[in-house]
Amino acid sequence: MTVHKIAGIDGPGYADYLTGAGGQDRRGDYYLGRSGQPRENVGTWHGQGAEELGLSGTVRRVDLLRAWEGRDPRTGEIVVSRGSTGEHVAGVDVTFSAPKSVSVLWALSDVSGRADVEAAHDQATLVALRHIERNVPLVRRRLSEDEVVHEQAAGIIAARFRHHTSRLTDEQHARGEVPDPQLHDHVAIANMAKRAGDGKWVAIDSRELFRVAAEGGAVYRAELAARLQQLGYRITRDGRYFEVDGISARLREVFSARSEEVGAAVRRFIQEYGRPPTIAERKALTVLSRSPKSVDHAPAFEQWTRRANERGGAQIPAPDVAARPTLDRHAALAEVIADLTDPESPYFLNREHAAVDGRTFRTAVAEAAQGRLPGTEFDWLLRRVQQSPDLQQLGSDHWAARVIVEAEQEVVATAQRKAATIPSPLPEAVAAAIAGARVPLSVEQRAAVEQLARTDFGLLAAQAGAGKGEVLRAVAQVRKSTGHRVIAVAAAGETAQRFGREINADVSMTVEGFALSVAKGRLILTERDAVFVDEGGLLEDMRWLRLVRASGPASITATGDAAQLSPIEAGGLWPRLTHTVGAATLSENFRAREQWMRDAWTDLREGRASRAVGAMDQRRQIVISTRRSESRDAAVARWDEDRRAGAAQGRGIENYLLLATTTNYDVDQLNAMAQQRRRDAGELGAQSIEVTAQDHSGNDRTERFHVGDRVVTTRQVRLGTHHPRVENGAIGTVAALNADTNTIEVQLAERAVTLHGPQLTALRLNYAQHAYPALGRSVDRTYIVTGSWQAGRETTYATTARSREATFLFTDYSSLRMETHDRDQALHELAARASESQAKVSALDVMEKHQARTEGLTTRATATYPTRPKHELGAPRPNAPQQLEQHRDAEEAAQRQARERMDRERQQIEDDLQRQHERDGGIER
Repeated sequence: MTVHKIAGIDGPGYADYLTGAGGQDRRGDYYLGRSGQPRENVGTWHGQGAEELGLSGTVRRVDLLRAWEGRDPRTGEIVVSRGSTGEHVAGVDVTFSAPKSVSVLWALSDVSGRADVEAAHDQATLVALRHIERNVPLVRRRLSEDEVVHEQAAGIIAARFRHHTSRLTDEQHARGEVPDPQLHDHVAIANMAKRAGDGKWVAIDSRELFRVAAEGGAVYRAELAARLQQLGYRITRDGRYFEVDGISARLREVFSARSEEVGAAVRRFIQEYGRPPTIAERKALTVLSRSPKSVDHAPAFEQWTRRANERGGAQIPAPDVAARPTLDRHAALAEVIADLTDPESPYFLNREHAAVDGRTFRTAVAEAAQGRLPGTEFDWLLRRVQQSPDLQQLGSDHWAARVIVEAEQEVVATAQRKAATIPSPLPEAVAAAIAGARVPLSVEQRAAVEQLARTDFGLLAAQAGAGKGEVLRAVAQVRKSTGHRVIAVAAAGETAQRFGREINADVSMTVEGFALSVAKGRLILTERDAVFVDEGGLLEDMRWLRLVRASGPASITATGDAAQLSPIEAGGLWPRLTHTVGAATLSENFRAREQWMRDAWTDLREGRASRAVGAMDQRRQIVISTRRSESRDAAVARWDEDRRAGAAQGRGIENYLLLATTTNYDVDQLNAMAQQRRRDAGELGAQSIEVTAQDHSGNDRTERFHVGDRVVTTRQVRLGTHHPRVENGAIGTVAALNADTNTIEVQLAERAVTLHGPQLTALRLNYAQHAYPALGRSVDRTYIVTGSWQAGRETTYATTARSREATFLFTDYSSLRMETHDRDQALHELAARASESQAKVSALDVMEKHQARTEGLTTRATATYPTRPKHELGAPRPNAPQQLEQHRDAEEAAQRQARERMDRERQQIEDDLQRQHERDGGIER
C-alpha cells in the first residue's frame, strides 16, 4: 500500500489520470478492456461517508471534484473549509498493488482465469479499505487549547479506480509494445470525513494514512493470498510479501521493466545526492523516466503471451481445487506466533529491536497472516496473538517476544550473582600487574585494574582512546598469576584475535565459537577460567545470553561503551548491565594529541555536537559540497594529499582512513577512487585479478586487485586442516598475485596467506570502511563522508574518535536536505543530526520506563547510565532514590525465579559436559 497526497490544484488532472481520459495524450495504458485494448476507466464509490452523501455506483467527475474541494456533491455547498489561498490537499491516493506474480498470473490466464484473479484482487482491496475506515484514527477533535485527540471517522468518502498496467517505458515505446501488467487499485480518499459525536464534516489527518501504510498493505495481501488459495493456487511467503508458486522469478523479471527503470533512476539519484528522493522528487523522476504517451499496439493479452514465450515460456500454474486449504484458525494462530517469537525464524519480531512499537507489531502480525488467514480475520488474529504467553506487552504501545525479555532477565540475574562474588586476589599480584604494564598506568587506570580484579563479573566502561587495552591486559595478568586461564572473546573473529593478542590471552575466539565449543565439550570451564569480552556494547541480547550461559562458573570481564555504536540486531543490554552492577570507568583521552580534539570528542559523546562542529569548522576540518558525489571527491582528494605527505615522512598508508557513515555504494566508490589515485601514482602493480562477489544485499560487486592494494576479508576463510583460518575482518596487503592460477597472496598482520578460486570472493578493498568494522582502529587521520540520516550521535562520535591528529568531515547540502547553500545553516543541521541518539534500548528498560511513568516516578535516561568508579562493584548505588530501589523489588523477584531456572539448566549442562569429559579422557589444559 502506497500513499500519495493529491494537491487541490492538481485535482482535474489527477482525475484524468485515474480515469485514463485524454486519448493518445494520456501517459500509459493503465486501464484495459476485455479485448486487451486501452480504454477510459470508471470508478466506484465506497465508504460510509459516501453512502451518507448519496454517492454510490459509478463515480461522476463533477461529484469527485466537488468532494475534493470539500463540498457536498449534491448541493455544491462547502462543508469543509479549505482556506483562502486555494492551496489545499484535495485527497489522498491510497494504492493497493498486487505482487508481481499475481499480475503475471492474471495477464497470462484465459478470460475466466483473469476474471477470477481480478475478483480476488477486488475483494482484497475492499477488505483493506474497510480495515482502514474501521481502525485508523483519521479525524481530530480538540479537547482543549493544548490537547487534541485522534478518532476513527464515522464515515469516509473514497473513489476506487482499477488500473491494469504499469507505466510505459522508453524501450517499450520504441518497440511499440504494451506496458507491463500490474494489477492495482487507486483509492482516492477525499480530504473530508464525518466526525462521530457532533456529526461534522472535517478534514482528515493524512499522516495517519502514511503511518498505517505497511499494515494496510499487509491486510490486503493476506486477503488476496487467501482468495487465491481458495481458487486453487499455492502461494509462498517471500519476506514481507508473497508470490504465487509456479510463476518463476525469471518470468516476473520479464514483466518488471518499469519497476527496474524507476529503480535505476532512484539509485542514480541516491548515488549522486546522497539521500533517497523526496515524494516530490520521486514523482519528478517518475515523470522524467517514462514515455510521453501510449502507442497503438496489438491487444495486451496476446502481446504479453508472446513476450513471455520469447523469453522463457508462458507456462503458469493451473488452479487445483483439491489443493484448496481448509481454514484452521488455531493452527494458523500457532504458526503466526511461532513466526514472531522464535529467534531462529526469519520473521522474528525482535530481530532488530528488543522492543517494537504497536504499529510495527500490528504490521508484523498482518504480514505473518499471509497464506494462513484472510485479511478479514486480522482483528481476531491480533487479539489472540496479544494474548499469547510467548509475547509480552512492555507498556501501552510496545511489545517483545518473551524469549527476549527472559534472555535479558537471565543475563542481568547472572551478572548480579557473579558480581556478588568478591574474590580476593593477592595484593602483590595486582601491584605486579600494574607495575608490569607496557606503559605507565594513570590513577584512573590503576583504580580500574584494582576494581576489576575484585569481582567475578566486571565491566569496564571505556571512552574512545582511554587505554582500555592496557587496563584489561593488567587484569588478565592478575588472573594468570592466580592460576586462571584467560579466554578472549568478541563478536567478530578478527576483533577476538586482535583482542587476544592485546591482553596476552591463552585462547581467542568469537562468542559463537566459544559457546559452541563449550556446548560440544571441546572447552570445559571451571572457576579457574577468566573470560574477557571486547566491545560488549555491540553484543545483541541473544549473544549475551549464549555468552553468560557458556561461561558457567568462569569469571567475566567485559569492556564497552554505550556512547559508541549499538548492536546491529536487538540489544541494549550493555547500559542496563552497567547500571545494575556498576562499572569501572575510563574517561581520560590518550589518543587525541590536542586538547581541543579531546574536548570536541567529549562534546560529541554528550550530545553537544554544535560545539564540536564549531571547533572543527574553525580549523577547516569540515568540507561542505553541493552533492554527495562531490563530497566523495573531496574526501579522497584530501586523503590522497595527506597520505602522500605522510609517506614522505615514513608513515604507512594504514594511518589514513576513509570512512562512510552512509551507504555501501559510497564505500565502494571511495575504495575505487582511492585505488585509482594509487594506480595513477604508480604505487600498484600492473597485473590484476578481477573478482565478482555478492554483497550483504545480494547484489554483485566487482573489484580489481593489484599488488600493493589494501584489502580486508568479509568472511572466514578456511585454508586447510594444517593452517589456521583467516578470520572475518582481517586486514592486509596484496603481496603477490597470479592471474593464470587465479591466486592472491595477502600479507596479514601476523602471517602471509594465499587465497585462490572461490576464496577470492572474501576479499574487498580496504581504503574505506563503514563505522562498525572501523571500531577499535586507531589512525593518524580520518576522512568521513557523512551527513545523511545514519549520522547520529553514536556513529559520529565513534568515527570521529579514531584519529590521533585530525578528523575531516565531508558532507553536502543535498545529504542535509538543504535547498539553499547557507553554510551556517548546513553546519547547524549537521550538528543537529550528530546530536540525535540512535542507541538501542533493552526491553527491560522500556518496560521499567513505562512502569515508572505510570507510577509517577522520575526515571533515568535509557541511553546513558551513571557508573560507579569509586565504589565497590555490586554495591548499592549511592544516593539512589528510595522509590526507585523499591520499584526494582518486583523485577528482582522475577529475576530470582529466572536465576533458579537458569541454575538448574546450567547444572544439567555441566553434568552432561562432565560426563562427556570423562568419556573423552579429559582435555589438555
